[in-house]
Order: sequence, then structure tokens, then C-alpha cells
Amino acid sequence: MEFDRVLLRELRTKRSSPLGLLLFGPRQVGKTSLLTRLLEGRHPWIIQLQDYEVFQTHLTDAGAFKRQVLARLESATPARPLVIMIDEIQKLPRLLDDCQWLLDQHRDRVRLHATGSSARKLRREGVNLLPGRVRTRALHPLLWREIVGEIGRRPLVNLSAREPPWAAALAPTSRRWPVPWTDMLGLGTLPGVLVARASDRVDLLRSYTLTYLREEIQAEALVRSLEGFSRFLEIAAAESGNATNFQKLGSEVGLTINTVKNYYSILLDTLVAVRLEPYTKNARRRLALTPKLYLFDLGVRNAAAGLPIGPALLRLDAGRLFEHWVVLEMIRRISYFGPGARVAFWRTSDGSEVDLVLDLPTGPVPIEIKWASRTASLKLSGLHGFMRDHGCRVGYVVGNFSAPERLDRGVLALPWWWL
Repeated sequence: MEFDRVLLRELRTKRSSPLGLLLFGPRQVGKTSLLTRLLEGRHPWIIQLQDYEVFQTHLTDAGAFKRQVLARLESATPARPLVIMIDEIQKLPRLLDDCQWLLDQHRDRVRLHATGSSARKLRREGVNLLPGRVRTRALHPLLWREIVGEIGRRPLVNLSAREPPWAAALAPTSRRWPVPWTDMLGLGTLPGVLVARASDRVDLLRSYTLTYLREEIQAEALVRSLEGFSRFLEIAAAESGNATNFQKLGSEVGLTINTVKNYYSILLDTLVAVRLEPYTKNARRRLALTPKLYLFDLGVRNAAAGLPIGPALLRLDAGRLFEHWVVLEMIRRISYFGPGARVAFWRTSDGSEVDLVLDLPTGPVPIEIKWASRTASLKLSGLHGFMRDHGCRVGYVVGNFSAPERLDRGVLALPWWWL
């Protein structure tokens, strides 16, 4: 089973561009599969740096890449350019210098594509990321529209509109899931996990953590003690979505604050975590300024935290899992569709909070996330406070409602599948 990806549609419209492509994303989100589909029929020269022999060839012979390129360029023309795909470029960053030479000298006869699952080595070593020669994109786990195969459908609600025409919106999606949608709160949305046999899904998620520790952390010598990092990862996964408290976490795992900060930076650099910053514009009250960190996929988060992935987990912590899922969904959507926008959260020192704030060019859009099927007993003081402080005419509550409802004081309640 293959999923139609939002990013694939965008990149297909730009296949004739001379600009190259650097595609970043965590392991197993489908980067190689996406590029393979993008380059289908173009007979790319594929350099798999995950392959030990290929890696050793280019590691021990610095001129091998350039010699091989020159040989292949002899038959390339502007009409039939040489298409190159380098998988896991962060394993050998110096190849990017050769890529710059190639794009500068032979741009009309070359199309370059590369993937990477870590920005740490590239940033720490001051690597050339080919400015002005490539476009950089991020690939994430699946959006729910990608899963149900309806990515071409227009949004049901335009969050930037002052008065969204929700009453005239299109019918909701059919919600055709490979697994029951509540199972995603435990399994996450990695493509390989969703298409695997039901009996294999949990094992795949648990092996993800082991592979990450072995191939990203140990092989790249990112930490001195793999055991200490493994303990940290378990606690950091359990705390995913909470305000970051370096001192508390360090005391729980027996690490110094500086070590914990370094370990968190590793999670961010290897794209296993994303940071949610506090919204501080037009502050009228004293705000809490500590960011939140979210592991990039709920299934990986649950496995790394050692949680029981199944119905028991949903009964234990459904509200937090649902909030985590919606936050990740919105972060991914802004990454694909929202240039110039960002996702944040809002919390005051006296405890008022809004789970998500979409910081759009047209102004902030506050969103509360509630694991609820009815709107009657919702407590929305934080949402109302934000709307009052920032002059918002519209706010949203996302939940497991059966249909949209307009509540008082400009608040619209939306079923999650109407987003």
C-alpha cells in the first residue's frame, strides 16, 4: 500500500527546475520512497550511503564521486540530464562540496536529490548546504488526509478567515483508516507501521528505538554513554508535550543539567523531537516562557517511553495522547502549507493556557484540544482569556465531537476530522 503524499504533489510540479533538492526527515517517514516515486522513469543514479560498501568506497577515496560523475556526464544532455539521488547524505557531508562543484559547472545537465535524517553533523561541521542551488524540504509522518487518500480536498475551515463559512463547508471525510483511528494514538502514523501486519506493529515501533540508539547515537558517537542516553530517552519520551524541566529530568536519570540539555539538542538535531515555543506577542500578562518538546511520532514516543501500546494505553491517558496527536498534525501542516506561519502555545504564570496558537500573517488563531464528545461541560477560560487579550474574534476547540457547533463568545467547536 502506498500513500499519496502532499510533498510529492508539490515536488512533481517542480521536476523540471534546475534547483536540486535536500529532503530531510526522521528515519522511516518515507524519504527514499518519495524520491523513488518522484524520479520514476528518469533512471536516477542512486548512491546508497546506508550500504556499507558504497559508504566505504566514497569514504576512503575522496575523488571517487567526481570521477564517477564525469563518466556519467558524457552521455547527459540538457534534454536528458543526469539524475542523482544520494541517500543519507549526513553520513558523508563532504560530498556536498563535490555537489556544489557539479551544480556550478554542469547545472544544465544535472538534477541532484539527496536525503538526510540528521542535521547535527551537517550543522556542527559547518557543512555546505548548497545555498541558492537547492531547495530544502522536510518530510514528516503521515497526515491524516494522506492516510485516507483525500489530500486534494480543500480545507473545511479557513483558519485565517474572520468568519469561517463552516456551515457551508464540504462534507466530512469518509475516515477510511488502515487501522481504527483511535489506534493511531498508540501506533502513530509512520507509513511502515500502518501498512504492517497488526501482529508486527508494536515490534516495529520498539525496534525503531533500538535502531535509533544503535545507528544514530552509537554509530555517530554522539554521546559518551549510550546507557545514560537510553535512560534519558525513556524519560524524555514520557515527558513529551510537557514544559521542559532540565533539572527535574536530570535528577530522575542521574545526569547533569548540561548533559540533559545536550541530549535534548541531539533529539532535535536528529529530527526525533520538535520544539513548540511559547507565544509571547502582545503580552498583557506574565507568561511562562519554557518551551515544550514533542517526539515526532506518537507510536515512537509510546515505544520509547516503554508504554503498553494498545487499548489499555488509551484508557489510561486518552486526553494527553489526543492532544499530542493534534499538535503534531498541525506542526506538520504548517510545515507543508504555511510559509510565514508558525505553531506555538500560550500559558500564563497563573495557569491559564491555550494548547495551540497558529501564528499566521493575518493574526493569531487559538485552538484548544479536548478529548470530549460533547461541548456542554467544556471549560474554556484559557481560550476566552487569550481571545480577549489578543483581540481574536474567532477561537477553536478541537475534539471528538459528532458535528461542528458554534459556542458562545466566538468559539467554534470542531470534530478533529473537520480540520
